[in-house]
Amino acid sequence: MDYERLPLIRNTLYYSDPEEDGPMIHPHIAAWMRAGKPIPPPPIFKQKLVRRYAAAYAIDTLVETGTGRGDMVDANKDFFQEIFTIELHPLLFDTAQQRFSAHGQIHVLFGDSGERISDVLSTIQKPCLFWLDAHYAWGDSTPEKKDTPIREELNPILNHNRSHILLIDDARYFTGKRHFPTLDELYALITNVWGPSKFVVKDDIIRVHR
Repeated sequence: MDYERLPLIRNTLYYSDPEEDGPMIHPHIAAWMRAGKPIPPPPIFKQKLVRRYAAAYAIDTLVETGTGRGDMVDANKDFFQEIFTIELHPLLFDTAQQRFSAHGQIHVLFGDSGERISDVLSTIQKPCLFWLDAHYAWGDSTPEKKDTPIREELNPILNHNRSHILLIDDARYFTGKRHFPTLDELYALITNVWGPSKFVVKDDIIRVHR
């Protein structure tokens, strides 16, 4: 399936990818482009892409799964009125909570994002931008503990608001292995609820919106 050419149900607002910044392009992105755009792109590319989508669709709330060191939140804390981020690892959660303790608009939640995402959604009544980047510990996967909570995250998101924007990182993992769905399965999961949607896989990021 060619994911770049699926039908839209409304016109897509224009936005530009960070590599289109011309003379203002970030040096890390420029170096990545000179190297042939290897996967994955540098963190600054992802951080700038998040705010490009938010600006294009006038979205002021970011929801992130997989806080990690908190770099995505830190890079975008001045561009959103409210940010929610969920982290499963206790040490990473504690670090992020301390890092953003002075920022009242940033909410750092502890736990499995497949479970905690519903808690976030219960406080939200408007479209949000979701940056889905949660993984369980590689090499510690069992039938009871999957490598990714993506299905558990998407089910409540898709049924909450059809105007949400989804950016799903690490498209290269969506091969049907290690409990990741294939891209076809992911597309079916989303469109079975949302109907025809824009579904683009580019630069290792899955971008979905109606």
